[in-house]
Amino acid sequence: MPLLLMDIMEMGSDEKFALLRSIAEECIYEDVLCVLLKKKPNPICYVWFEPTSMMGIEQGIMKTIYVNKMVRAGCTVKILMADWFLQRSPRFTSNPNKIQAIAHHNIT
Repeated sequence: MPLLLMDIMEMGSDEKFALLRSIAEECIYEDVLCVLLKKKPNPICYVWFEPTSMMGIEQGIMKTIYVNKMVRAGCTVKILMADWFLQRSPRFTSNPNKIQAIAHHNIT
């Protein structure tokens, strides 16, 4: 089912909060999130990935669900690839091309 801009515009801040809260295991400042959604209808959300040469299917599926819910709530999503973890690995330290290839593989 395609997501329409009108669907996002019609969603109130309480509905957006409920949608975002459904993917948060823990939310320390719920009141701050409520205020943010009322003042800024399209906040920026960041999704963190630790690149791995063998990403599990469950990680890919769960991240996709999370990103889709954030977009449905009207958020702009930025994906962060934490490639510095691979730089610390003895297997990849000497080859930045391998690190870039693994990170690119995880994005696509």
